[in-house]
Amino acid sequence: HAGISDSILMMRISIPEINKIVRKVLTDPYGRINKEASMILFDYGVLWYRGFITEDESYSRISQNSVEKILSYYNADRFIVGHTIVGDISTDYKGKLIRLDVDHYKNIASGILILGDTIYKVKETGEKELLYKKK
Repeated sequence: HAGISDSILMMRISIPEINKIVRKVLTDPYGRINKEASMILFDYGVLWYRGFITEDESYSRISQNSVEKILSYYNADRFIVGHTIVGDISTDYKGKLIRLDVDHYKNIASGILILGDTIYKVKETGEKELLYKKK
């Protein structure tokens, strides 16, 4: 959704564990949130952390080194994030991040198409434009 911060990486928590915690909190009618759930849900967590795209009074943009470490820990090639509106679908961090959340009220709806090592931006018209190709 929003991203994975260095703080989440330091917890050494798996994606299934993150999903389990978020699911439990979102379905708990009493809203019980322990310390671990608080880290995952709030400022530095996967639902609200915006450090891949912007700075905030509580954190700076994440570094290329941190992006690489997080991707390595989760055995992933790249992050695809939403939650922070951008002017257009774009990449950052040497192609390791795709910013996907465009304002669909102001822009033509668009998405991405991943074919192997090549990523295209696709408009609602079906027109596709090369966004990233692994070298």
